Amino acid sequence: MTQEDKLYPLELYIEKFDEINRSGFVQNWLDDSLKLNINIMEDKAKKQVPNIDEVKSFILDFRFFVQDREPCSLRNLHSHYQKLSLPSEIVNDFQKQRDFFNTILDQEVNFGKQGKGNYTFGDIFWSYFYGQYAHSNNPEKRKKVKEWKETNFMESVTGFHFLCTLYNLFFVLKRIRNINIRAIEEIKSQ
Repeated sequence: MTQEDKLYPLELYIEKFDEINRSGFVQNWLDDSLKLNINIMEDKAKKQVPNIDEVKSFILDFRFFVQDREPCSLRNLHSHYQKLSLPSEIVNDFQKQRDFFNTILDQEVNFGKQGKGNYTFGDIFWSYFYGQYAHSNNPEKRKKVKEWKETNFMESVTGFHFLCTLYNLFFVLKRIRNINIRAIEEIKSQ
């Protein structure tokens, strides 16, 4: 593998991360808090969240980290790291962050699927991601998002969980960016 081949996915990752780091989603909301107040009896919600354009813009680049057709997706980077001659500390740090990314998605939220157990953050995240934002060609996920939007309560709660998950995943991606910088420095010194 040439040095260019070794560096390309890592550099692409950094480029795409830097784009989302400059996005309105991050710049306007990173130091501000997301807020959600719900009146269940009246099915009303008061939200302080990013606007839809900020979310859509963020998702356009975020998808590079989760869609496997991209060389800088976390799954492809995992394979790439296995092929590189890097100190085990760097490879292990990457793997820990990738595992943490998945752990966030696997955590249960505190409301359920109408008698079928609780949703996970991943259930909500992937439903919005593939059912509304990144694509709309997954009928099952699209149907789920439409069901949630039938009441202010479910739309607000699931939408809020989606945004909180995006925030949490952003910080994992940020740590991976820094690991990639260390990997690039190591490759260039070889």
